[in-house]
Amino acid sequence: MAAPTYFLLLDSNIWIGERMLYSALGQALIHSLTRSGAVLAVPEVVKLEVCKVIHELADDAVIDTKKNIQFLKQISQQQLSLLVPTDEKIREAIDERWRDLRGLIWPMPFTLDQSRAALSRIIDKTPPCGNNNEQFRDCCIWQCALDLTAVAPVYLISNDYAFYDSGKRGTTIHPALRGELAVLKGEVTIYPSLDDFLNRQTDATTKIDEGPLKDLIIAAVTPNAQQLASGKSRRKSFILGPVKACRITGYSTPKASEIAVAFSARFELIGNDTEAELSVSGSAAYHPASNTISDIEVSEWSQHLKDLNSGVFSSSFSPTQFRDFTDGKFRVL
Repeated sequence: MAAPTYFLLLDSNIWIGERMLYSALGQALIHSLTRSGAVLAVPEVVKLEVCKVIHELADDAVIDTKKNIQFLKQISQQQLSLLVPTDEKIREAIDERWRDLRGLIWPMPFTLDQSRAALSRIIDKTPPCGNNNEQFRDCCIWQCALDLTAVAPVYLISNDYAFYDSGKRGTTIHPALRGELAVLKGEVTIYPSLDDFLNRQTDATTKIDEGPLKDLIIAAVTPNAQQLASGKSRRKSFILGPVKACRITGYSTPKASEIAVAFSARFELIGNDTEAELSVSGSAAYHPASNTISDIEVSEWSQHLKDLNSGVFSSSFSPTQFRDFTDGKFRVL
């Protein structure tokens, strides 16, 4: 394979969250890569983890589906049936997806050099490792990124805090990792999500009529937001208030009749003695001709409490009190 214009290196959490790029944003990414002459760099450690986790998620989905069908049969007293894939079919489907993408993939087999470099970082507690934070897989991914810079610029997409400056996603790469790049004269740019990456590719975005689309998005996510706001497992529950803001970005896909949409919505939360907000973000497929959406998914949510002294909303709440809002959790609507 000839040298690409750039490498796109997706962390395992992105492959899994975007359903092996079957999601709306995943389709937009493939479309963008095809037009730009870039490729997906896939380290073997990433591929192995993705295969394992996707298979486990599919197994769980099969079990949940069977339970739900059984419940509906009992409560409705109707004969219901649904064909679910076998374990073998799931494995075959995962393998087939990798074969479908092979024209865009730059494979990176696991090597002894990667292992040694990762072990050295773990022992020395250097990023992406730290004290009591051994990140063998992340170390291998970073070593792959360094190796790739000898060929072309690298865009790393990961929501793993270990790669970021001060552990804050959306910032620049950790200073120690930037130092390594300076020595090698390599170029690695990091993004926390496909949305953030695609939004910076001038040829990826497309115009959309936001008015009716916002209404569709809000209507679809509101039931889910209500459930999150009133969660009984947490000490503080709220009543979902009105939408305070909604951002929508459209991206081109291989299908002229379909647009991938990334969205984020912020709701007011109404409580007895606390002002708060709920933010949800995700993606969907939009069909302009019929003004409908499909495959809508909420990928992240967070709750923000208002500081009584400064009046500023902050998300620095107790992780045990609001564990249901952990960043990175995935829910399909």
